[in-house]
Amino acid sequence: MSNSTDSDISRLVGLILMVVGVIWLVTTGLCSAAFAIGLSDGGNSNDMAIILLVAVPSAVIGGVIYGIGRWLRPIAS
Repeated sequence: MSNSTDSDISRLVGLILMVVGVIWLVTTGLCSAAFAIGLSDGGNSNDMAIILLVAVPSAVIGGVIYGIGRWLRPIAS
């Protein structure tokens, strides 16, 4: 019975991490897109570099969180 409970808890934690990772990735993408659209009026390439400097690590963190959650919650066979 202990294995079933541990499995259920890891699946729940995995689901939570997957949801957090997806939300993180979506907000990172939307924020980056909003700033890029705002820069289309008259920004320069340095401004875009700053956006990428913040967005890429944030997207990597969100992807890692999602990946850990996916690893904890495999698809049921």
